[in-house]
Amino acid sequence: MNTPTHSWKIPPHLQLRDCTMPDRFSEILVNKGIISQEQLTEATKVAGDSGKKLHEEILRLGYAPPARVMKALAKANRMAFTDLEGMTVPDEVIDLVPESVARENTILPLREEGTMLQVATSDPTDIDTQEKLRFILNREVEMTLAMRDQIVESINRHYGSGDGESADSMLTQEFTDTEIDFTETTVEQEAALKQDEDERYDA
Repeated sequence: MNTPTHSWKIPPHLQLRDCTMPDRFSEILVNKGIISQEQLTEATKVAGDSGKKLHEEILRLGYAPPARVMKALAKANRMAFTDLEGMTVPDEVIDLVPESVARENTILPLREEGTMLQVATSDPTDIDTQEKLRFILNREVEMTLAMRDQIVESINRHYGSGDGESADSMLTQEFTDTEIDFTETTVEQEAALKQDEDERYDA
């Protein structure tokens, strides 16, 4: 018997973030002196050849401290940046996301405030995971950017070594079976939303 899948339509404002903002990211990197124009050119070429994301190649090439690169990436994608070093997350928050989901998607629940759950990710374009969590948990989910190695270390520290199974297998299965509908917005919607975002973040 096949398990039914759930469909969830992604909100238009999040679709804009999925486009990423490579030009904005590049500008921040150079204008803030995080890397040079020559390093940006080289990293862009390498990323194009490897198929990896620009920030991943910059980190691999060691052109700048990881925290500075990730903070620039967060700003480019209009997200907050969180340093996870030494952070302890309450058990009741960790329990909201099954270990298998956290490990597979490299995410970590950080805190809850009312009906909102803040979750750390190292990929600002991973809207699919955000919307699945929003749908399955039936609450608002706010993503914050963090360094991948810190997320992995925190997952190991809060969930254990990774040898155990998630206690909430039903939630894990539902998360896997949920499909997100990335319906395209109109040009007018995108322009209006981008203008609103620019006014709020660039003021």
